[in-house]
Amino acid sequence: MTASALLLIGDMKLLMFTALALGTVGFAHADAPAPSAPLALTAASLPGTGTALVKKVKRASAGRAVFYDHGGTWVVHYALVLTRPLPSAELTLKISDVTRAKQALGTRHKIIYSEAAVARGSFTLTRDEVVSPNAKLMLEIESDGGSVARRTFFIQGKASRPSGPGKLEFSEADAEAGDDQLDADAVTAKRH
Repeated sequence: MTASALLLIGDMKLLMFTALALGTVGFAHADAPAPSAPLALTAASLPGTGTALVKKVKRASAGRAVFYDHGGTWVVHYALVLTRPLPSAELTLKISDVTRAKQALGTRHKIIYSEAAVARGSFTLTRDEVVSPNAKLMLEIESDGGSVARRTFFIQGKASRPSGPGKLEFSEADAEAGDDQLDADAVTAKRH
């Protein structure tokens, strides 16, 4: 190699180290989480428009989201700050139970019709979809297969129980056989 080629390689290494030190060049790792847009999950829709709504969403995205059972359903309102242009106007909402291991519960689709800074909507979970009425769930929002936002939330509810005491019904043959007295000595003799 010539001296000018070595000097050029040395300058490239110096430039690369400088860029890394300034944080302008980065390398993505496969296990690194994707950047997530602010996502607020609330029991009621967040009112407002423009920058005031963006501030409300960012503030609400920091807290813990807990939803309570209302007649066997949980209604979850979401608001997503769109920090970058989406590859597609369709959002895919994936809901999973992550209490112990990740288990898919359902998928919803939403189409964004406007160029607003915040995408809002809601979805309802029913007892048929939920594995446990007191669970930790995760909402993942994707656009064209790429992750946009992810957030965990909790649902609270009463476990379903049968109403009232159970009633035993006997057939006529069983009812007639029940009139005979059992001989305790005969039962004991059969056991031994």
